[in-house]
Amino acid sequence: EERERTVLLVVDISASQDFGSKGRSKRQAAVELSALLAFSAIHNDDKVGLLLFHGGIEEYIPPRKGQKHALR
Repeated sequence: EERERTVLLVVDISASQDFGSKGRSKRQAAVELSALLAFSAIHNDDKVGLLLFHGGIEEYIPPRKGQKHALR
């Protein structure tokens, strides 16, 4: 079984993500899913990183290990 994978979360933060229903936007769902995937990766001792984009790259956090990094 492969270990120490690199997980890169790529999240759209454009204005279209503000749309939603019943008080929950697509942006909030993306935040929750990204956190779930990040903590799952950390639990499996994988590296996790984040790329936020809005037409272009807005922020890039390179993949690293550790819970402190995932909380960032």
